[in-house]
Amino acid sequence: MPEHKSQDDDVVEALTAELLAQIVRVGVDMRAASPRMHEIVSPRETDNQDGTTEVVFTVDASGIVETLRKLPDGAGTDAFVRAYNARFLDPDAPAS
Repeated sequence: MPEHKSQDDDVVEALTAELLAQIVRVGVDMRAASPRMHEIVSPRETDNQDGTTEVVFTVDASGIVETLRKLPDGAGTDAFVRAYNARFLDPDAPAS
């Protein structure tokens, strides 16, 4: 049976391709950035019957791409983390 490819698959593939290209263009080390990035949803852990644990992370791929698009070439990991986290600042929070 031939594999059916939906429009959703095309959208995901295009977003993934742009994400990877933008990461390279901006010069972001996602392993270093990830622990410092705002979590949209905390990781969810599930204990399996075989004694292993499954951890599920929620990734804001479109928000990451949107942030990367606004950064100049070579801006780096620190600039990316600051810009991404700034998206989640509470507008009603007192200035520090």
